[in-house]
Amino acid sequence: MNLLRTRRLTSLLAPALALAFTVSGSAAVSASAPPTSTPESETTSGEPTETTSVDTVPTELPEGFVWLVDDTGAITVAVPEAWTDVDTAPAVDVDGNPQPWIAAAPSSIDDFLATFDQPGVLYTVFAYDPDPLFLIDAYSISEGCSSFALEDFNSHGFTGLTNIGTGCGEDGNASWQLVAVSPADQSFTALVQVQTLSEDDVEATQLALDSFTTTGVPMVTPGSSVPGPSEPVPSAPATTEAAG
Repeated sequence: MNLLRTRRLTSLLAPALALAFTVSGSAAVSASAPPTSTPESETTSGEPTETTSVDTVPTELPEGFVWLVDDTGAITVAVPEAWTDVDTAPAVDVDGNPQPWIAAAPSSIDDFLATFDQPGVLYTVFAYDPDPLFLIDAYSISEGCSSFALEDFNSHGFTGLTNIGTGCGEDGNASWQLVAVSPADQSFTALVQVQTLSEDDVEATQLALDSFTTTGVPMVTPGSSVPGPSEPVPSAPATTEAAG
């Protein structure tokens, strides 16, 4: 079952993943040109294979791309300007706290989340979880693609796992990918889902995977982020404990 194909997955999470997440600003990092192809998938076994590492978040976006900032001011990701169906309203965790959420698609987030007929990106964050495989197992789809491959993910300071589905959809032209990763400081765990419908979507989804981060890194150019508050929430991530 793919819980990411529901609008508000966080209400279905175990209490151990409850999160009240806000982020303080931090220094920008140097620019890095993102790769323009998706990772190769050579195995369908449960053992991850190594993927290419991207060291830094791009601070200058290609023409036609824009930063999205969630409504809590905590997280950001780059998407094409043409992806005009945008949802940045927070989810609600099991304790009733707002949980950062960004979803975007060309014309229908619902189609992106429910079918293979629309490319798109979904980015949300949880309290730090040391076991990315738990999230991969919990939120991956299990059908609809001809093959799935589990790989290591190491990009712009985030490490963890990714599950990649290829040959997806009725015509087999779509691809699907779920990433569960954490930064080195273990302040949170990110869950990112992307989907392509054709080769035209590869650059967009790869840039999303290279750019998802907090609002402090990179320093988003004023006026380039839509929608969301102009300033990030000025406090550190809250520490949450598992319910007994």
